[in-house]
Amino acid sequence: MLWLLSLISPLEGVATAAALCLFVGYPYVVILGLPPGIVRPSIKSLARWLFVGFVGVVLTLAVAIPFLPEGYETPRNPQSGHEWLELFFGITSVFVVFLPFFLGAVALNDARRYMRQDPTMETVPNFLALYFGCVGGMLYVHRRVREVLALPANTSLERTREG
Repeated sequence: MLWLLSLISPLEGVATAAALCLFVGYPYVVILGLPPGIVRPSIKSLARWLFVGFVGVVLTLAVAIPFLPEGYETPRNPQSGHEWLELFFGITSVFVVFLPFFLGAVALNDARRYMRQDPTMETVPNFLALYFGCVGGMLYVHRRVREVLALPANTSLERTREG
Protein backbone atom coordinates (compact mmCIF):
# COMPACT_ATOMS: atom_id res chain seq x y z
CA MET A 1 0.00 0.00 0.00
CA LEU A 2 2.90 2.41 0.64
CA TRP A 3 4.07 2.06 -2.97
CA LEU A 4 0.69 3.49 -4.04
CA LEU A 5 1.28 6.61 -1.93
CA SER A 6 4.66 7.12 -3.63
CA LEU A 7 2.85 7.44 -6.98
CA ILE A 8 0.68 10.34 -5.84
CA SER A 9 3.25 13.06 -6.56
CA PRO A 10 3.90 12.06 -10.20
CA LEU A 11 0.18 11.58 -10.74
CA GLU A 12 -0.46 15.05 -9.34
CA GLY A 13 1.89 16.55 -11.94
CA VAL A 14 0.27 14.64 -14.79
CA ALA A 15 -3.24 15.51 -13.54
CA THR A 16 -2.35 19.20 -13.31
CA ALA A 17 -0.97 19.17 -16.85
CA ALA A 18 -4.05 17.33 -18.16
CA ALA A 19 -6.43 19.75 -16.44
CA LEU A 20 -4.53 22.70 -17.90
CA CYS A 21 -4.80 21.15 -21.37
CA LEU A 22 -8.56 20.76 -20.98
CA PHE A 23 -9.01 24.30 -19.68
CA VAL A 24 -6.64 26.21 -21.96
CA GLY A 25 -6.43 23.97 -25.01
CA TYR A 26 -9.88 24.85 -26.34
CA PRO A 27 -9.04 28.37 -27.62
CA TYR A 28 -6.09 26.89 -29.50
CA VAL A 29 -8.42 24.39 -31.16
CA VAL A 30 -10.76 27.21 -32.23
CA ILE A 31 -8.01 29.52 -33.54
CA LEU A 32 -5.87 26.94 -35.29
CA GLY A 33 -8.82 24.81 -36.43
CA LEU A 34 -10.65 27.42 -38.48
CA PRO A 35 -10.03 27.19 -42.23
CA PRO A 36 -7.43 29.49 -43.82
CA GLY A 37 -8.60 32.98 -44.70
CA ILE A 38 -10.99 33.44 -41.78
CA VAL A 39 -8.61 34.34 -38.97
CA ARG A 40 -5.91 36.93 -39.61
CA PRO A 41 -2.50 35.34 -40.30
CA SER A 42 -0.86 37.35 -37.51
CA ILE A 43 -3.32 35.92 -34.96
CA LYS A 44 -2.75 32.36 -36.20
CA SER A 45 1.02 32.84 -36.14
CA LEU A 46 0.95 34.22 -32.60
CA ALA A 47 -1.33 31.36 -31.53
CA ARG A 48 1.11 28.81 -32.98
CA TRP A 49 4.02 30.32 -31.02
CA LEU A 50 1.93 30.50 -27.87
CA PHE A 51 0.94 26.87 -28.36
CA VAL A 52 4.61 25.89 -28.44
CA GLY A 53 5.10 27.80 -25.19
CA PHE A 54 1.97 26.19 -23.76
CA VAL A 55 3.29 22.71 -24.53
CA GLY A 56 6.55 23.66 -22.80
CA VAL A 57 4.69 24.88 -19.71
CA VAL A 58 2.53 21.75 -19.59
CA LEU A 59 5.53 19.43 -19.91
CA THR A 60 7.43 21.40 -17.27
CA LEU A 61 4.46 21.20 -14.91
CA ALA A 62 4.08 17.47 -15.44
CA VAL A 63 7.74 16.90 -14.61
CA ALA A 64 8.35 19.59 -11.98
CA ILE A 65 5.29 19.37 -9.74
CA PRO A 66 6.43 16.20 -7.95
CA PHE A 67 9.63 17.99 -6.95
CA LEU A 68 8.03 21.20 -5.67
CA PRO A 69 7.86 21.62 -1.91
CA GLU A 70 4.46 21.60 -0.24
CA GLY A 71 3.16 24.74 1.38
CA TYR A 72 2.93 28.40 0.64
CA GLU A 73 5.36 31.24 1.29
CA THR A 74 4.54 34.91 1.54
CA PRO A 75 5.58 36.62 -1.72
CA ARG A 76 8.72 38.72 -1.49
CA ASN A 77 11.29 40.27 -3.79
CA PRO A 78 13.47 37.67 -5.53
CA GLN A 79 16.84 37.30 -3.82
CA SER A 80 18.50 34.41 -5.65
CA GLY A 81 18.76 33.13 -9.21
CA HIS A 82 16.36 30.32 -8.34
CA GLU A 83 13.71 32.81 -7.22
CA TRP A 84 14.20 34.87 -10.40
CA LEU A 85 13.73 31.68 -12.43
CA GLU A 86 10.50 30.96 -10.56
CA LEU A 87 9.30 34.51 -11.24
CA PHE A 88 10.15 34.25 -14.95
CA PHE A 89 8.38 30.89 -15.26
CA GLY A 90 5.33 32.22 -13.42
CA ILE A 91 4.97 35.30 -15.61
CA THR A 92 5.54 33.27 -18.79
CA SER A 93 2.93 30.76 -17.65
CA VAL A 94 0.37 33.51 -17.06
CA PHE A 95 0.84 34.84 -20.59
CA VAL A 96 0.74 31.41 -22.18
CA VAL A 97 -2.36 30.40 -20.21
CA PHE A 98 -4.51 33.52 -20.53
CA LEU A 99 -3.54 35.12 -23.85
CA PRO A 100 -5.22 32.38 -25.96
CA PHE A 101 -8.60 33.41 -24.59
CA PHE A 102 -8.11 36.94 -25.92
CA LEU A 103 -6.78 35.64 -29.24
CA GLY A 104 -9.75 33.27 -29.48
CA ALA A 105 -12.13 36.19 -28.97
CA VAL A 106 -10.39 38.04 -31.80
CA ALA A 107 -10.60 34.92 -33.99
CA LEU A 108 -14.35 34.67 -33.34
CA ASN A 109 -14.69 38.37 -34.25
CA ASP A 110 -12.85 37.62 -37.50
CA ALA A 111 -15.32 34.81 -38.11
CA ARG A 112 -18.20 37.26 -37.68
CA ARG A 113 -16.59 39.63 -40.19
CA TYR A 114 -16.14 36.71 -42.57
CA MET A 115 -19.91 36.15 -42.38
CA ARG A 116 -20.47 39.87 -43.13
CA GLN A 117 -21.82 40.50 -39.66
CA ASP A 118 -20.81 43.34 -37.39
CA PRO A 119 -18.67 42.03 -34.49
CA THR A 120 -19.04 45.24 -32.47
CA MET A 121 -19.71 44.43 -28.81
CA GLU A 122 -18.88 40.74 -29.38
CA THR A 123 -15.38 40.58 -27.90
CA VAL A 124 -16.42 40.29 -24.25
CA PRO A 125 -19.07 37.58 -24.86
CA ASN A 126 -16.59 35.69 -27.02
CA PHE A 127 -13.91 35.91 -24.33
CA LEU A 128 -16.32 34.77 -21.61
CA ALA A 129 -17.61 31.91 -23.76
CA LEU A 130 -14.06 30.67 -24.31
CA TYR A 131 -13.03 31.21 -20.70
CA PHE A 132 -16.08 29.40 -19.32
CA GLY A 133 -16.12 26.85 -22.12
CA CYS A 134 -16.23 23.92 -19.73
CA VAL A 135 -19.51 25.12 -18.22
CA GLY A 136 -21.53 25.88 -21.33
CA GLY A 137 -19.51 28.41 -23.30
CA MET A 138 -18.68 25.77 -25.90
CA LEU A 139 -22.27 25.86 -27.12
CA TYR A 140 -21.91 29.55 -27.97
CA VAL A 141 -18.53 29.04 -29.65
CA HIS A 142 -19.70 25.98 -31.58
CA ARG A 143 -22.66 27.94 -32.92
CA ARG A 144 -20.32 30.65 -34.22
CA VAL A 145 -17.93 28.15 -35.80
CA ARG A 146 -20.80 26.15 -37.32
CA GLU A 147 -22.19 29.32 -38.94
CA VAL A 148 -18.82 30.03 -40.55
CA LEU A 149 -18.30 26.49 -41.76
CA ALA A 150 -21.82 26.37 -43.24
CA LEU A 151 -21.03 29.23 -45.66
CA PRO A 152 -20.51 28.26 -49.30
CA ALA A 153 -16.94 27.33 -50.14
CA ASN A 154 -16.65 30.03 -52.82
CA THR A 155 -17.09 32.86 -50.29
CA SER A 156 -13.74 34.50 -49.80
CA LEU A 157 -12.40 36.94 -47.25
CA GLU A 158 -11.46 39.39 -50.02
CA ARG A 159 -15.08 39.56 -51.20
CA THR A 160 -16.30 40.26 -47.68
CA ARG A 161 -13.82 43.13 -47.30
CA GLU A 162 -14.98 44.70 -50.57
CA GLY A 163 -18.67 44.61 -49.68
